Parts: sequence; structure tokens; C-alpha cells
Amino acid sequence: MTRYAIDAPTLLHLVEAQLAVDPGHQLVAPSSIRSEALTRLLQDVREGRRTESHPWKT
Repeated sequence: MTRYAIDAPTLLHLVEAQLAVDPGHQLVAPSSIRSEALTRLLQDVREGRRTESHPWKT
């Protein structure tokens, strides 16, 4: 199994693009990725790049 370390922008990209991770791979990240991703999402909402009606569309 191959392990890939990801950061918050990569996590958000995977979710936004609805990409599936091959079962032969494992994604790993520090526990701080949650707060970093949420901070980026909040910033996008405040700047008008995201809305509640289209949460994953930029």
C-alpha cells in the first residue's frame, strides 16, 4: 500500500472534484488538517467564493 501525505488544499480538491482514492493507496495527514480545511472554507464563504446552496462549487 502506498501512503500519500496530503494538506488542506489537496483534501478540499479531492472532495470538491468528488475524486475516489484507489484502494491500494492510503491518504495520511496531520490532525490539524481539519481546522485548516475549515478555515479555508470559512474564508471562501466570507469572500463570496462559496455559498450554502453550492457548497462545493468555486
